[in-house]
Order: sequence, then structure tokens, then C-alpha cells
Amino acid sequence: MISPWPVMAAGIPVGAVIAFAGPMGRDSALPRHGLASTEPWGWLLCDGRQLACQAYPELFAMLGYHYGGSGAQFALPDYRGVFLRGVDGGSGNDPDLSRRQAPGDGAASEVGSRQGDAVINHNHSYTKPEGETSAGPVGGTAVASLLPNQCTDALKSASCGELAQQSDFETRPCNVSVYYLIKFTSAGAGGQPRQGVHHGL
Repeated sequence: MISPWPVMAAGIPVGAVIAFAGPMGRDSALPRHGLASTEPWGWLLCDGRQLACQAYPELFAMLGYHYGGSGAQFALPDYRGVFLRGVDGGSGNDPDLSRRQAPGDGAASEVGSRQGDAVINHNHSYTKPEGETSAGPVGGTAVASLLPNQCTDALKSASCGELAQQSDFETRPCNVSVYYLIKFTSAGAGGQPRQGVHHGL
């Protein structure tokens, strides 16, 4: 895999990924109401499909078999249903780096690696019973007294309703779904190479 910058002198580099907010066409590769082919626009959906290396030489030069494939076929990254995160790059901002799953021919520390769901280890304080005391002449029943300074943060409202939406499947932030598209050619809208761009592997 090589750097995209020498391949494209200006504009959007091949291999760049954007978020697209519109609906997609039937072939899941172009905006609806657009042209019948994605070729003039140069974008593909990041859906993990395999492509012919000869049909997309610029993108293959960028990705190689990093996301899968072999021989005459290479794979696109599959970003459906996942969040994107910047590569740690030695910053220490990804403390669970060792648990990342490496992409096709790469390493866990490289672009394209995946991480599963996780919830950070944490503690909750709670109200602790302390000894027994008498309820006095009213009932005469022994009950536990409480230490008031050990209460946990509220998990439910006073009416016992949930304070946060629950899910049996994942832990997630508030989000909006989009399509992730990847640039596969340096050609302009008319299908012609831009000025200052060279092609080939």
C-alpha cells in the first residue's frame, strides 16, 4: 500500500472516504436520481464487495489486498453499521489497541482494524446496612440503619422509570446513519483524468 498523495496532485485523493446523507441507487453505488453508472463520479459504497483489480487500478494501488481478496480481486472496506475512529498512531488515545482485529493483510495497529463493543470497567457505590436498631413502640421490629454517605448515583428516577434508553444488543452514543463512499478514481466528472494526475500501478 502506498501514500495517496503522489498519485493525485490536487483535489480529493483516491481512497478518500466521505459520509453521504442522501438515498442510494439500486446498485448501492451511486446517489439516486443520478446517472446510470457511477463511473463519471468516481465513488463506491464501502460495503466490503470484491472488485476486479484491472477495473479499478487506482483504488487497487491504494488499498491492495488490505481489506481482503487475492489474485485478480481485491475488497473494499466494509463500513456498514459501524463508527469510524482515527488510527491511534502511537498517541495512546486507543487504550484497547491490543484487542483490535487486524484487516486482511495488515496489523491491528493499522488502518482498517476493527474493535468490538466494550463498556469500561467501573464501580458503583451503594447504601450499606449498618447493624440493627429498634423501630420503637410502634412496631417493635428490628431494622437495619443506613450509612447515608454511601449512596450510589441515581440509576432510576424517583418514579422508578429508566433514566436512559436500554438495549440488549449494544452500548452506543446518539447517532445518525449515513453511507460511507470511497473515491476510486482521479478522473473528473466527465471520466477524463484531471490535470497533473498520473495513472497506473
